[in-house]
Parts: sequence; structure tokens; C-alpha cells
Amino acid sequence: MGSTRQGRFAPTIVDWFTAYAAGYEGITIDVIDLADRPLPANLHGDPLPYVA
Repeated sequence: MGSTRQGRFAPTIVDWFTAYAAGYEGITIDVIDLADRPLPANLHGDPLPYVA
């Protein structure tokens, strides 16, 4: 899931998509939830030149 903010809608979409895709043979889905990873809650400061 690509969102970590509070109140995110991503779990709803992921649940729908994984249930839909489960109806097809040969598809394996792994869900990676970024909210379960130790990411900073807020990004601040000026980005480095190679990031911008």
C-alpha cells in the first residue's frame, strides 16, 4: 500500500483488489503495507539536489 497517512483509503482498495484478483488462476499477490515499516511520519526540509 502506498499511503501511510492517518485516515488513508488504501486498505479499502487493496482489500477489494485482492478479493477480485483471487478469482483468477495463476495470480499470486503479496501485499506490502508501508504503514508497517519504520518510515518517518513527516518529511521536512529541503530535498537534496539529486532528489528534486
